[in-house]
Amino acid sequence: MREMIDVIVLGAGSALELYGASLLATNRRVLVCDTVAERALKAADDYNFQAVLPCIDAFPADATVLNLTPPGLHGRSTIDLLQRGHAVYSEKPAAHDRASLDRILQLMSQGARFAVAPDTHLSSAATKAKDVIASGELGAVLTVRGTYSTRGHELWHPRPFTFYGVGGGICLDIAPYFVRAVEVLVGPVSLQAVRRTLGSRPDLTPASMPAPVVPLRAEISLATCNGSPIHFALAYGTINSQSSLQFSFEDHDLIFDPVDSGSRLTLTKRSTGTMTILVCESDDCRGVGLDRFLAAEATDVFFGPDNGATLTREQHLLLAINHEDT
Repeated sequence: MREMIDVIVLGAGSALELYGASLLATNRRVLVCDTVAERALKAADDYNFQAVLPCIDAFPADATVLNLTPPGLHGRSTIDLLQRGHAVYSEKPAAHDRASLDRILQLMSQGARFAVAPDTHLSSAATKAKDVIASGELGAVLTVRGTYSTRGHELWHPRPFTFYGVGGGICLDIAPYFVRAVEVLVGPVSLQAVRRTLGSRPDLTPASMPAPVVPLRAEISLATCNGSPIHFALAYGTINSQSSLQFSFEDHDLIFDPVDSGSRLTLTKRSTGTMTILVCESDDCRGVGLDRFLAAEATDVFFGPDNGATLTREQHLLLAINHEDT
């Protein structure tokens, strides 16, 4: 019989909907904690979690924490948890400032276990695309293009100000999906240039909070190790919503949505205009990354116990994209 694992959900807001019932497993005891007691109680009832905890001081010493606090609190709360000896799996971003990120990485170098979402690169579409690229049957990847746009968050999200607050903005919210998918499929990338359009949404921000300036749009240019160009065009507040990542070869395009773990994967042959569906669409559900983190699979470069070098490179790249115009 497998040993029971304590998993604590810290933060019972809208991000919990992405994980939901996938948190429950036969060898897990799932607990929840939130600064709003009523929200924690509702989450425990909705998802059949075993208990509600009043504060971090009440966490069992050997528990793994799923950090679903607001984005601007990720860095600070993760540092506190790691210093208390907890393993932490955090929603993105790992941290919105370099000092917090460097402290997290320092704690990892001292033996603390940490990993950060997304896990959509483990979807059926991304996995199949990786296999196709690795097989070489289509030739080399010549270019990569990612496109993302979404209508105003107030039209579809219960807490739209989260996307425009501290730790928000399109470079920390959406770019991680695209960067991680590309690095998994074609290897490490380097930043060539980024152009950001900054703005704020005081109309969506609670009166008690300031409305910080965050990137609302970004044009990001990267390159693979062999020099193939990569370009992402990401935007909030557009008329239409779309999301796609396209890997182009001499005569073919592989396309899927890196933001949706249930995305379909298509292969288009440009010379004939024919399109083949390689993976069909399915439900979007997160939690595979957390499963791998709990299993401590040594070969997993993002969620395994030896993920420090991979996360260091990736997270420094994301902070550079968020803070620098080059």
